[in-house]
Amino acid sequence: ASVVTLNPSAAQTMWEIGARDSVVGVTKFATYLEGADERTNVSGAGRTTVVVETVVGLQPDLVLVPNATHNLIPGKVQQLRDAGLTVYVFDEAGSLEDIAAKTQLTGRLVGACDGAAAANAEMESELATVREAVAGQERPDVLVVLGPYGYTAGSGTFIDTAVTTAGGVNVAADEGIQGYKPISNEGVVDRDPDWIVKPAGVSLPDSPAYNNSTAVQEGRVLTVDNNFVSQPAPQIVGPIVTMAKAFHPEAYA
Repeated sequence: ASVVTLNPSAAQTMWEIGARDSVVGVTKFATYLEGADERTNVSGAGRTTVVVETVVGLQPDLVLVPNATHNLIPGKVQQLRDAGLTVYVFDEAGSLEDIAAKTQLTGRLVGACDGAAAANAEMESELATVREAVAGQERPDVLVVLGPYGYTAGSGTFIDTAVTTAGGVNVAADEGIQGYKPISNEGVVDRDPDWIVKPAGVSLPDSPAYNNSTAVQEGRVLTVDNNFVSQPAPQIVGPIVTMAKAFHPEAYA
């Protein structure tokens, strides 16, 4: 079977479950995966996420569309279906359990159930180690900065469950933020995070709220892998381990 993935999270999952050889097309932000640059790039120039003609030209048996991409290109999914392609659109992953379920589902869709089970078992094993290490520890207040203007992840996001699993308290969720939205400077001052976590390549807002925070003053700004923290896929484990080691070094050791 041949598969086109329309988001890096779907591509990463295919790689993790041992089904990369089935993938014939990927979007441009998936090229961090080993060998992905040998696949057809189905993205267009600029911010065009998907070129329908390119996908149709590959004549794949299945097109995998994560929720985030579907929200950007709802009309294009219909165009792909109208062209006779089979398209599967995933629900949004709001937790680590959702990521595991999505991995299992991907395995079923592409005939890689054993690989999906193995990927989930490995993920669960690493998460069990983290949970055991941080149990009973005092939890620091953590702010995740995903982009400019204090763009962050609140409750109902897999990043929120990642912070909690790593032994932190997500201040954005405490502040009442749901989903992906900015946190106000007042919110940052009120919550005064002990740690700030950010993907590589993201700069913190240059404002007194951030510059005077305990996290910045104490040098506790943690950079995590951009590709792994922002994708609801098995490699989210990497940033979780990085956070747990930083928040609770002695317990994790």
